[in-house]
Amino acid sequence: SSPPAPGCKLFVGSMPGDVTEEALQAEFSQYGEVVETMVKPDCEYGRQWGFVIFASPEQASLAKEATNRMVFFPGADRPCEVMVAESGGMDGRPFGAAMSADQPLSPDMPLPFDIRATTWRLYFTSAGVAYYHDAATGVTQWERPPDL
Repeated sequence: SSPPAPGCKLFVGSMPGDVTEEALQAEFSQYGEVVETMVKPDCEYGRQWGFVIFASPEQASLAKEATNRMVFFPGADRPCEVMVAESGGMDGRPFGAAMSADQPLSPDMPLPFDIRATTWRLYFTSAGVAYYHDAATGVTQWERPPDL
């Protein structure tokens, strides 16, 4: 299948650990036509994540605004993080190997850090601007974290 249109794919993080694709679809279909869901299995409790793809960017935007830091799944100790996902594949693989820390970032470049050695994740807005999210603390910021 072809990749989703820009702005249609949402990343959903901080799920409790036993959320199914069906539960994710049921929760998010309140906001529009869900075309596909994917849940990463076997994650640490409270750190499960997945993707929801909507039929249109408008539906995805509505869902993001209505659910980010507000939606709880059964067993959760905190609300889920919901953001537009613009980079990476449905399987959640990172971009690749290291690059110089002073290079500007773009979605088609390799990661400037070892994704396995940190809780920070790199995302891009629909305009291609990089931002960082710490999955352990829930912090999202524009500036590159000093420990990366």
